[in-house]
Amino acid sequence: YLVKGGRLSKTAGTIGSVLGIKLILEVKDGKMAVKDKVRGSKKAVKIILEELEEYGYESGEPVMILDAENKEIYGALKEKLIEKNINFVEAGVGCTVGIHSGPGAAGIFFIPRGSIN
Repeated sequence: YLVKGGRLSKTAGTIGSVLGIKLILEVKDGKMAVKDKVRGSKKAVKIILEELEEYGYESGEPVMILDAENKEIYGALKEKLIEKNINFVEAGVGCTVGIHSGPGAAGIFFIPRGSIN
């Protein structure tokens, strides 16, 4: 779906699939872009959680876990948020993000600390 949507070349998509490369996507100012590329689901979960730690999240606001049929990453993210005692809400990926990511996506959405006035 990332290849079909023009976010990734056919060559990069094929190589990524063979090597188990996971894309870390970021939605910023209404635009989705590839932020990072990592090899394997465990590394993807680690990077996602590091982003959460780096940016921080607005206290009192829950973190959202998003799932589009990727139970492995979704389950690992859920487990880690429970371990860290972080309040979260579970949700499916909406149609706008889903149309670009396709099935097999999972991730988190959070409001960075200090962004609410």
